[in-house]
Amino acid sequence: MILDECSTVTQCRNVVCMAGENPIVPAMRGGVVGGFMGQCASQFLIALINQPVVPKIINFLLDYLRACRLRYTYARCAVTRQGLHVAKVAISTWQENENTPCTLGRALSDSRVEIIPASS
Repeated sequence: MILDECSTVTQCRNVVCMAGENPIVPAMRGGVVGGFMGQCASQFLIALINQPVVPKIINFLLDYLRACRLRYTYARCAVTRQGLHVAKVAISTWQENENTPCTLGRALSDSRVEIIPASS
């Protein structure tokens, strides 16, 4: 059950995002992808909370499924579970087709603030 969701996009520059020293494989570094996903989760929670505070990510898990090339990378975040003290956010990234994700992630955030429910 998804409580709420949103999407975002990023574009990487070749100089910053090249994977290692191998110019034959034009792919983004894993840290760049992980940082992008973490920022997406944080900004998503900021947009949902009812108070002007920054949520604290207390756990972040990331599964790399395939290489992220130097193209536009999209992310979708969804709150999958919310308790009194934590909120669980699922993040997926893709490049050309949303059905073939590059990475999947789960973020656990300290949410001692009220999250605004999605308007139906």
